[in-house]
Amino acid sequence: MHTYLQKKIENIKTTLGEMSGGYHRMVTAMADLGVSGTMKAIWDDLLAHRSVAQ
Repeated sequence: MHTYLQKKIENIKTTLGEMSGGYHRMVTAMADLGVSGTMKAIWDDLLAHRSVAQ
């Protein structure tokens, strides 16, 4: 039987594992794109096609 604390610790481990996998996939994609491709992707995601107010 799991205690409340054990369940919370398991959830934290799962979350950290998912985050680690996400960061690994992101770094792999950035390595494939190179510096200029990565900067273009960041620009397009954050700034392109937005108004000054946004």
